[in-house]
Amino acid sequence: MKRILPLILGCCAFFACKDEPKFQNADNAFEAGRLFIEGTMKGEFKQAKFYMLPSAKNDAFLQEKQDFYQHQDRDFRVNYRQASIIIENEKTIDDQLHKLYFKNSFDKKEDSMSVVKQNNIWLADPTNK
Repeated sequence: MKRILPLILGCCAFFACKDEPKFQNADNAFEAGRLFIEGTMKGEFKQAKFYMLPSAKNDAFLQEKQDFYQHQDRDFRVNYRQASIIIENEKTIDDQLHKLYFKNSFDKKEDSMSVVKQNNIWLADPTNK
């Protein structure tokens, strides 16, 4: 019994760690923005948070997106997950800041956000339009 318990605990820890999503840092502003938008559209809010600039304002924004998404009916969520991201324009402000102008093929609402390079990592800043 003393030998089995550590084996069982080790297996549980191993399989628990496998459930954590593994995300790679975005290579550029466009990719960071796209991966953030994709996460919010597919209900993958851990992914969206990974590619988002940490701030209280952005956290509140993402929570609102998650609450909205979770309160929609199944058909809406399916259509939203299957929608395409349409990047209307990408504007380089400088080597640390880009603006993305986008919509999706489902609701076609135009939106924008900044993507910033912080500590050599590109992150979406959705509340900075």
